[in-house]
Amino acid sequence: MGSPLRAAGDSLRIALDASVESVALMKDTLPDAMPVPIEDMDEQNRLLETGAMDIDAIADMAEEGAARTLLYPSFSVVVPQPNI
Repeated sequence: MGSPLRAAGDSLRIALDASVESVALMKDTLPDAMPVPIEDMDEQNRLLETGAMDIDAIADMAEEGAARTLLYPSFSVVVPQPNI
């Protein structure tokens, strides 16, 4: 059984750090997803404040994501598990 994220294919939009390394890692992990680069923390906060309607997920460190859920309780942290 495949991952629901992988099944979403190219319709999946994931916001993440704009670094070349982060985008490359995402493309290796979810090759059909569209990366939405985030330049800095202020941009990420603005995205969360507006409800993040144009993205499906934000890739971030679990600790940072957990802290953000205190400020934006309508969001939650998901820690992906390998498909074994």
